[in-house]
Amino acid sequence: MLISGNKEGLYHTEDRMVYTGENIDVPELKERILSALCIVPNSRVLDVFFGAEPLVAEITGEAWKTHYFGLETSEAFVRKATKLFSGYTKERKAVFNLYDGERIPYVNRFFHRILSTLSGITGISPAFFTENYRVLAESGITVIAYKPGKQMDEAVSVADSAMEAGFIVRDFKMFEVDKGVKTREGKTEKQVLIVLEKPEKKLPGQ
Repeated sequence: MLISGNKEGLYHTEDRMVYTGENIDVPELKERILSALCIVPNSRVLDVFFGAEPLVAEITGEAWKTHYFGLETSEAFVRKATKLFSGYTKERKAVFNLYDGERIPYVNRFFHRILSTLSGITGISPAFFTENYRVLAESGITVIAYKPGKQMDEAVSVADSAMEAGFIVRDFKMFEVDKGVKTREGKTEKQVLIVLEKPEKKLPGQ
């Protein structure tokens, strides 16, 4: 299991991991995501499964010459985002493409940062993390914004899969997010942020 044993040594983070569900709202969740991405100038950022409200303005506004690449399996979401963010696409700050959910259509080590929004474990392809690892540059960061299904242990399984692909887990935090409106599921929902890093390759003799 991922979270057994020496947690501090495993996660390589100075912050204490939150298991109990810190209460935050949606704007603060977005801020946590952007902070975790640590976007620097001249970054190419991939957003996989960007959904109905992609963080285009927020991501491209984080640092100078940051470019946003969005992938979705939903043609409707791609059409909507392309129309909504037409100013960004015209300036070549953003691009949105349809994605088959398997192979990411970019070359190896192309991206500096990756954001993925996932929900439940049944829809995650076995190749998902190996593809993330392939297209991410060394020392690059992947942030998983994960909405668990019935069991929080699902989030642990997601982190386990990432480690099997070669990632280092840098942070793992659970939150209770206030959605602002009450739905059939309630006013809050559980969210997990998993921060991953692709390690640098060591040269012979290191």
